[in-house]
Amino acid sequence: MMKDFYGVDDNVMVVKHEDTLSLGKFTLRFLFTPMVHWPETMITYLEEEEIMFSCDAFGSYGSLDGVLFDDEAKDQLPFYEKEALRYYTNIVAAFSRNTLMAIDKAAVYPFKIIAPSHGLIWRKDPMRIVSLYQQWAKYATEQTEPGVTVLFGTMYRNTERAMEACLQTITNEGVPVEVFNVSTVHPSFILPSLWTKKKVCLLLVRPMNARCSLPWFTPWISLKSRA
Repeated sequence: MMKDFYGVDDNVMVVKHEDTLSLGKFTLRFLFTPMVHWPETMITYLEEEEIMFSCDAFGSYGSLDGVLFDDEAKDQLPFYEKEALRYYTNIVAAFSRNTLMAIDKAAVYPFKIIAPSHGLIWRKDPMRIVSLYQQWAKYATEQTEPGVTVLFGTMYRNTERAMEACLQTITNEGVPVEVFNVSTVHPSFILPSLWTKKKVCLLLVRPMNARCSLPWFTPWISLKSRA
């Protein structure tokens, strides 16, 4: 890629899994973690400081509003964990098997800090983001959280009123419910609910116009037909 994009092919060192590179005072070890988003993804481990530069693994969305490390986030930490789930479901979830394999590779080495390419750097409790990623990755094949995800759209609020009647019955049974208006909520904020509750129920409440669904409902109908 360096040669193709930048014409650079001099003084290039090609590394394999678990190869090391001495920088004098420090040593880098390379751990291949392919398809944790990209085929060439790898973790770079700084041995002397026990830091994992984890690339896309353990990353998150969310603007770093005056913070860089997990211990600086404090009351904002739930927000960043929620954004990490949004990142996982939108970027990494399709490669959950590879994510679990990457976690196994990283677990061989002691680490004090996890520094992903996106989101918070985890230095106070790096195992927190590892355990979250492990949990989310297992949702691909194992039991998910109980609950119902409701996607709805409405033109004259008639569909919304029908949905509210359905929700009353569901909530009376004590079932957790998340509701999204697909005409106003970006899909990236909907996918976390679908991923964590995908084996329970997806309820589509859609308005019709001339016997057709409105266009912003089309991708969700397609998703449900493949579920």
